[in-house]
Amino acid sequence: MPSRARSGLAVVILAAGKGKRMKSDLPKVVFDLAGWPLIRHVVAAVEGLKPERTIAVTGHGREKVDAALAGIAVQTVLQREQKGTGHAVKCAQRTLRGFVGDVLDPPGDAVPVDRVVGQGPEDQKFDRARENGPFLL
Repeated sequence: MPSRARSGLAVVILAAGKGKRMKSDLPKVVFDLAGWPLIRHVVAAVEGLKPERTIAVTGHGREKVDAALAGIAVQTVLQREQKGTGHAVKCAQRTLRGFVGDVLDPPGDAVPVDRVVGQGPEDQKFDRARENGPFLL
């Protein structure tokens, strides 16, 4: 069987949405969870995959999202008009020029449960829930 060259991984975090259902002017991805903005949890979760590039597509409240990402190795790209997920990924296309490999595009507000379990006073409830099967936060 011929060997297959290992391809790289890039992560394009979708962080341009308004989060209208949150009823706040604050971008949804910067809401606090266990002491961090939601998007920082997502970045920390994908770091373990050792991506070659991590990009956040920002839009609504860009300055606040940029501030939440300050000091970490995430490049930001502006989606001037929020036209959906596919359009957001397309906005990162230029930044991915020359990249060969897979692209993972998680939402910037989709925090994996294991990022917050063990982080606060509700730990016992989370532990019991994990014993009873998978769940989402």
